[in-house]
Amino acid sequence: MVMTGQKLKELRALHGVSQTDVAEFLGYTVKGKPNRSMIARFECDFAPINPRVSMLLDTYFSKVVNK
Repeated sequence: MVMTGQKLKELRALHGVSQTDVAEFLGYTVKGKPNRSMIARFECDFAPINPRVSMLLDTYFSKVVNK
C-alpha cells in the first residue's frame, strides 16, 4: 500500500517525529542539512509519495521509531 500524505502526517504525530526527522532519514537535504519542505509537500498532497519512498517510510515508522 502506498502511503498517503495524510497517513504520513498522522504517523508523525502519533510517534512525535518532526518533518525534519523524516527528511533526514530519507536523505532529503539542502546544503547538507535536512530539508523538511519535501515532507510538507507530501503531507499537503502537493507531491505524490512514490512506492520506494512509501516502503522507506513504512520501515522508518515500524523499525526505526519503534526501537
